[in-house]
Amino acid sequence: MIRRFQAAMALLSLATLMVACSSTTLNSSWKDPEFRGPVHKIYLVGVAKQEINRRIFEDTFERELATLGATGIASYRDLPQGEADNQDAVVASLNKHGADAILMARMVNMRIEQVTSPGYVSGGSTWNGYYARRYDAVYYPPTTAEFQIATIEANLYETRTGKLIWSAQLETVVENNIEKLFNDFVKVVAKDLRKQGLI
Repeated sequence: MIRRFQAAMALLSLATLMVACSSTTLNSSWKDPEFRGPVHKIYLVGVAKQEINRRIFEDTFERELATLGATGIASYRDLPQGEADNQDAVVASLNKHGADAILMARMVNMRIEQVTSPGYVSGGSTWNGYYARRYDAVYYPPTTAEFQIATIEANLYETRTGKLIWSAQLETVVENNIEKLFNDFVKVVAKDLRKQGLI
């Protein structure tokens, strides 16, 4: 019974860890109370060191917005790597597409977190059996896993006035599957934009 309980707890810890690894958390968000939405055409700018990551992010966001009835425009088709921070080039692209908003996302921090699962002893199958077979018990030591946590800032500006109308800070676990990471992130952001009445 004890062994089953310990095994169940170990599986529960592992399941919780796996869920945590696949999620993005919205730490906080703010909307300009004076802005009356929604916006309809959003120019998407993902600021990233690697061009492939930028393209995956912007394409993923474009597809998600389409499912919600809004139009997303991936900036990489207009702005080559290194031009995303060129204000004149960005303004020219906004005018070209007639976008009424621009969303910019960038990583602002990266940290390492450790998650430790406690050790346990596997013994007899019953309470009495645990003591009767104490010399046959197997000890499983604690295990520690390290995860990279990225803090990402996302800002939405109205193109007509240049005003910030929405801002959010999110945390996401950096995974090897970059497409899944961006998909999770985009869904959390889009959900909050919808909740705030912006799309």
